[in-house]
Amino acid sequence: MSHSLEETLSRSGMRVTAQRRWIAQVLGRSSDHPSAEMIHRRLRECGRPVSLATIYRTLRFLCQSGVVQAHEFGDGVARFEPDRGEEHGHLVDLASGEVSDFADDQLNRLLGRIAMDRGYERVAARVSILARPLALSSASSPPPGSRLSSPPLLLLGGA
Repeated sequence: MSHSLEETLSRSGMRVTAQRRWIAQVLGRSSDHPSAEMIHRRLRECGRPVSLATIYRTLRFLCQSGVVQAHEFGDGVARFEPDRGEEHGHLVDLASGEVSDFADDQLNRLLGRIAMDRGYERVAARVSILARPLALSSASSPPPGSRLSSPPLLLLGGA
């Protein structure tokens, strides 16, 4: 990830600073789709001070450059992940806020068929499943501490 960041920054004329390298390292090593605030906290915990404004500017630039993807899982917070070129969906645990990636060929075929049946060629899709653990799913309201008040079960949107 850091190497792609440096190449992207160099091509754009943007300086490759230590702070930008640190942001790329944290993002590249994260599997939990961190927010800008989470990246900020992790850098501070490692003794690497970077302003939140620098983190936001760098993330915005990396998203515009296509090397990072931004996601919003219904809680109003942008979460980020490196674009590794692999199509996948996200399963969001509403009780804990954890996000895990999944890939499913059968789902990809279904999404392609849905587009084709409506006269379109599927180019890309974003799938986010917002769910509660089975032990909590019978509750009519979200569990205490849940980030979403009335979550949909499946969000589909074009990328």
